Amino acid sequence: MTDEPTPIVERVGRPYVVEAVRMLEAGQGSVADIDAAFESAGYAWGPLRGLDTVGLDVDLAKGDALAEAWDEARFASPQLQRDLVAAGRLGRATGRGFYRYDADGRAVPDVIRPLLSLTTPLTPLTPERIVERLELAVINEAYRAVADGLAAPPAIDRAMRAGAGFPRGPFELVDRLGLRALIGRLRALHEETRDSSGDQYQVAELLWQMATV
Repeated sequence: MTDEPTPIVERVGRPYVVEAVRMLEAGQGSVADIDAAFESAGYAWGPLRGLDTVGLDVDLAKGDALAEAWDEARFASPQLQRDLVAAGRLGRATGRGFYRYDADGRAVPDVIRPLLSLTTPLTPLTPERIVERLELAVINEAYRAVADGLAAPPAIDRAMRAGAGFPRGPFELVDRLGLRALIGRLRALHEETRDSSGDQYQVAELLWQMATV
């Protein structure tokens, strides 16, 4: 197991960006809606703003490397992110990504959907649902990471607070939710999103084991 924050954040925090892009693809929120929901909930930055800062191409490469290293397709970047990279919209470094950056470096939400000819009708989620979706995906991944021997729960919580700007680590969130309530929400989300999110919300085996002890 490791206490190094970078591999923990890259693995456990992966659903934070992947699911945000998938929500945008599905018309479940605009760039501004998704980021504002998280920033209002106490997160240091929204997932799409974070992607623009890191670089969409850099993040895409990291996601593909994770998918190959762990043999898990859920880590790979969604098609929308790949399309933006192919269009040269790499984020803050190129002046356009999910946001457009003016001469002073200020971010303005850009027109993503028409640019990429996306025709899915908008069915926006509430801010509370946006936050819940991404938090539950991170919690589920945290349990998988523990089972894979990546890090212990306290190290994961510390890394996600210090390295990802989370107000609470995933296991601290579980303490507030309760295991059984968490499993119930994950099962419902898995049914709702299985066509777009694959096994992202399929209850982690370790979580099942802990709930039945």
